[in-house]
Amino acid sequence: MDGPSILRSPLIHFLVLGALVFALAGRLGSPRRDAGPTPARVSLDAERVDELRGDFKRQLGRPPDGPELARLIAQAIDEELLYREALARGLDEHDGGIETRLVQKMMFLGHGASNEDPARLLEQARALGLERDDLVVRRIVVEKLRLLAATLAPTEIPTEEELVRAFEAQRESLRQPERRSLVHVFLSRDRRGERAQSEAERLRRRIEREQIEPAAAIRLGDAFPLGHALDRRSPADLERSFGSDFAASVFALEPEHWSLPIASAYGLHLVWLEQSFPGELPDFEEVRLRLRRELEQQARDRKLEALLAELRTRYEVAVAEPGEERE
Repeated sequence: MDGPSILRSPLIHFLVLGALVFALAGRLGSPRRDAGPTPARVSLDAERVDELRGDFKRQLGRPPDGPELARLIAQAIDEELLYREALARGLDEHDGGIETRLVQKMMFLGHGASNEDPARLLEQARALGLERDDLVVRRIVVEKLRLLAATLAPTEIPTEEELVRAFEAQRESLRQPERRSLVHVFLSRDRRGERAQSEAERLRRRIEREQIEPAAAIRLGDAFPLGHALDRRSPADLERSFGSDFAASVFALEPEHWSLPIASAYGLHLVWLEQSFPGELPDFEEVRLRLRRELEQQARDRKLEALLAELRTRYEVAVAEPGEERE
């Protein structure tokens, strides 16, 4: 099918008409290359705000609160600013991913278009404006601009002196957490029901009276899926596995003593604390790479924010007043 016949296709007419209606709907728009200077206005209508709220609710199971919705709106505005700047810089041109996307759209829309020259299909796709309001194209060019804007010059790479200063400033935050090695006897509430507490207390008295070794005491309790011997666990480790109350109780124990029954979501535990390990400050060489990555990322974030701050001065931003949540 030649170019004129494609342009006469009713499906193409419908697509173009739909694109025009969408552009006039007042939502976040894309600048037309042939429409002169980029409009100095970015707007979010009530429908778009509702979409942001709905996306958030689908992901987290609840609607966003006021500050969360404000952040979503700010992120949407920033993305539009980056998108327009990316188009102004021509970042959508000579991009293999975008060109493939546009050719595929033409092949889908045109009868027999798969026999056409890809270069010709691409030219026709751009003439029809198929790249406008395409989410895939938008994501590609925005990410390209983010990477370009955040690229560090050689003079912006952190020096050895800056790494050392960062290490000294973050000494305490770099300190490794305290850790505990322990053995526990488990009594399942599912298996023992209301008897679990009394049986745990009775078992503790027996273990102490008969001076049963921890390895043997484990066999007097129930099987536990996460194991009975836990080595060098931090408070965060124990909290993830057993809950915050369990972690706090373990870190309050004295070594080589059986605890009173400690509850978790699984049941009750008699804990034998084998050893405590204080928090240690790592050597500079151990955290050099981590510090370099953090400083470089901070520099990239500053450069991207500087670009966004400059872009915000070019546009008038209008956001519809958020309405009530829609079901």
